Amino acid sequence: MTKILLVFILLIISAFIEGKKHTTRSESYISQRRYACERGQCNHLPVDVRDNCVNQCINVDCFIETYENQFLEDGELDSARYQQFTGCIKKKFEACTLPDQTCPNTTKRSS
Repeated sequence: MTKILLVFILLIISAFIEGKKHTTRSESYISQRRYACERGQCNHLPVDVRDNCVNQCINVDCFIETYENQFLEDGELDSARYQQFTGCIKKKFEACTLPDQTCPNTTKRSS
């Protein structure tokens, strides 16, 4: 009985470990920037209308590239454009061209 219980516990633990999402450095950067923007520059806006402000605060260049032709409406969720937006930031992150990014090795590369 003890062996069965031990096997069961190990299966649960391994399932938990395998199911855990791996967060990349660029995803952590985006999450940290989002948190800072929501509590700083965009804090004065109601939660359901601050997406444009937060996204612009995270990275203005990627915001313009993604949303310039049509900003999000209040409360609108557009996962396709958000993926485009985060993809743009990830490219800039990998190229180490974000203004407040601490780049690996020595200094930031100029764009």
